[in-house]
Amino acid sequence: SKSKQPRSHTTSLMELARTVSPRTLKLVSQKKLDAACLYNDGVKVAHVLKTHREEQRVRLVLIGFEDVLCTFSGQFNNVTNTSAITDKKLKMAFGGDQRCEYLIKSFTAIQQQQQNTPRTHFVCVAPQFHSTAVFDALSRLKMSHFFNDSKSNILGYDHMLIKQCGDDSGKIYLVILKLLHAFKLLHENVLYIGHDPSVCGHLRNISICNTYLVKTNGMTFEDTQRIQRAFFSETYP
Repeated sequence: SKSKQPRSHTTSLMELARTVSPRTLKLVSQKKLDAACLYNDGVKVAHVLKTHREEQRVRLVLIGFEDVLCTFSGQFNNVTNTSAITDKKLKMAFGGDQRCEYLIKSFTAIQQQQQNTPRTHFVCVAPQFHSTAVFDALSRLKMSHFFNDSKSNILGYDHMLIKQCGDDSGKIYLVILKLLHAFKLLHENVLYIGHDPSVCGHLRNISICNTYLVKTNGMTFEDTQRIQRAFFSETYP
């Protein structure tokens, strides 16, 4: 079941309900949060909304490898490193130079938007591939620093979490539950970006985390823009 909101946040909203106008509360409930600050009780509303935003923000992003980060993952089948893959083939497996550049720019923008707060962490979900091969690929493409330059942030079939939960992509919810517990996160603090409609649909139905479905063969520039606006904008959409 979904974790309860912290008591301090609940108390703040109860106090807000007793002190501000119905119009302000309606704007809050509709998530038109910044607009609410323009009406009455601005200082109190701004404080509550800032607390709410900090509690609800995405702090952990789980990104699928197959058909999300990588556009041609077949290059990584049955390999434990990328030494036999040329630089040209490696970049083509990720959609080419231009796509690699906008992925890097997008991830950088997400982390730069989190000013004065702990940065958002990225984990790559790759249960059909070896963690070292995926980490090698990301390192060569100058993306590994988004994953803390650590192979432990690559959930390949050899990773402990995947071994415990099973390499079936439908079991990703078990991985998310373990991460929620380990890092003491709220469900709202996690975003899963995947390509399988059934997996994303299941995660959304059980309200375990935020989800974004990539509908094409690999995350596009438009996808990165939508993700930034929906989950990492300073103001709510």
